[in-house]
Amino acid sequence: MLARTAGLIAHMVEEIRQPIGFALSYQATREMEYDGVVPAGFGKHE
Repeated sequence: MLARTAGLIAHMVEEIRQPIGFALSYQATREMEYDGVVPAGFGKHE
C-alpha cells in the first residue's frame, strides 16, 4: 500500500509540473468518432 501511495504521489507531482493528461484526453476525443446506434429521440434539438 505504501508503494502504491508513493507512485500515486509521484504521478500527481509529474502532472502538476507537466500537465499533459487533459491535453491527451482532449486529443483522444477529437480523434474518436461514435459509430454506435443512436437511441430514439436522442440528439434531436427542437
